[in-house]
Amino acid sequence: NIELSDTDRVALEGALGALEKKGARDSLALMGELAFVVNVPSKTVVTALAKDQMKEHVFTNIDSTILWER
Repeated sequence: NIELSDTDRVALEGALGALEKKGARDSLALMGELAFVVNVPSKTVVTALAKDQMKEHVFTNIDSTILWER
C-alpha cells in the first residue's frame, strides 16, 4: 500500500532511465524511506517496501543499486 505522488513517479522514472543507461537489469532503487526492486528493461516495480518493512530484509537477484532524492 505505498502510494507515490506525481513527483515521486517522475523521480522513479528518472532513476529507471539512469539505470537503463548503465545497462542494469534488476535493481534496488532507494528513495528516502522507500525501497523498490525494479526490473529495468520492462520498467516494472517487482517489490516495494517502506522503511518499517525493510528491517533485516535481504535483497537478492539485483545487479545494481541507485539512491535518489524526492
